Amino acid sequence: MTGDCILAVFVLAIMSIGLLITAGVLTGERLLRFIGRVLLLVAGIFAAYWIFKLLLIPGTVRVFEALKQMVTGLGYMALAIILLSGITQLAIFTFKKHPHGTKHREKKEL
Repeated sequence: MTGDCILAVFVLAIMSIGLLITAGVLTGERLLRFIGRVLLLVAGIFAAYWIFKLLLIPGTVRVFEALKQMVTGLGYMALAIILLSGITQLAIFTFKKHPHGTKHREKKEL
């Protein structure tokens, strides 16, 4: 079914080009220049597709995996820093609340 549709489009294109050449609207030189441009465009698209598929996609996957590992590591480090900060704040608050620790130090100095 799809092959039949593609064949119909190509036949229509060839018949249209023949009609334009017969009517004198399109010359052989302009037709060859147009076909050359179309072939160059198709070759460029094909080359870009394969460069993208073979080079960029695997490299991009590796970069995203490395970024994922880096973000995970940074998350663990941030969690550890937050916990350490909380424990430190709790310890400071606890020792400030109980002044007997400072009295003990003052007695030793005397």
